Amino acid sequence: MEFNAYHGTSYEIANKIKNERKFIYHERPGHWLGNGVYFFMEDPDAAKWWARSKFKSDSAVLKFLMNIDSKYILNLSSLSGANEFVEFKKYIKSANLDYGYSDEDVKYLNSHPGEEANVQRSKLIELLCRSAGYKACFCAFKVPNNRLKITELDFVPQEIQVNILEPSLINFDTLELEHV
Repeated sequence: MEFNAYHGTSYEIANKIKNERKFIYHERPGHWLGNGVYFFMEDPDAAKWWARSKFKSDSAVLKFLMNIDSKYILNLSSLSGANEFVEFKKYIKSANLDYGYSDEDVKYLNSHPGEEANVQRSKLIELLCRSAGYKACFCAFKVPNNRLKITELDFVPQEIQVNILEPSLINFDTLELEHV
């Protein structure tokens, strides 16, 4: 599967990524789709919005051409991928397998009340991806109404977030940097 992937960040970090040809990300328990490097699929506007919301005028967007064999993708926006996740979650629960919380997880949950569902989802996605050999996870999220420029839509715009779990999938030879 080939697609353009957009990563919003600060201009300084974007240049560092470009020059060093690697991403350094900070793991945390509550990432939407597990720990990894996040992109927006075919959606430069979503990446620009995210970068500007975090870094204001010092923002940038990196564009990469991704090419990932579909057998390595957990697509949670598809019925097949969602069902696979639900069945995996049921299996973990029925087998009484404890994926447990680390001390860092507990600290995070204590300082972020109400985030337990995010932490559980993140852990389960990472476990599923590791056990099934997935290297990337996709999921579409509804674009909040306050980010839409028009309101006359008869459909729900979505942004597809991509979490790259395997950094070797990122082709730095295709990198383009835009200061936004």
